[in-house]
Amino acid sequence: MASSGACAFVPPAVAVLVGLVAGALVTFSVELLDLKLEIDDPRGSISVHAVGGLWGALAVGWFGRLEAGDPGQVLARVRGIATLLGCVLPLTWAECAVESRAAATCGARRRTSGDGPL
Repeated sequence: MASSGACAFVPPAVAVLVGLVAGALVTFSVELLDLKLEIDDPRGSISVHAVGGLWGALAVGWFGRLEAGDPGQVLARVRGIATLLGCVLPLTWAECAVESRAAATCGARRRTSGDGPL
């Protein structure tokens, strides 16, 4: 996951390094989410996609061989990550909360109206 977004911009040896770092980060992230924060993520998909993906986004800014050689790539990547964490993540959480609430309300109506099994 971490090196797939950067595959066109980093040499193979750097892609291996990015993947190794991502593997270590994901391992620690799974332990943190499961044991410390008690977030139920049985397959580790939050760790793989969030932590590995964010690391990959930063890694392409640091290690990428871009045509212009623009040092602003890291800043651009940090801005993108800030947008994800500051805007997209809260909106997604809010949408899931609304859907969960709506599902609970609809289920309660079905149980009280006798419309059949859920």
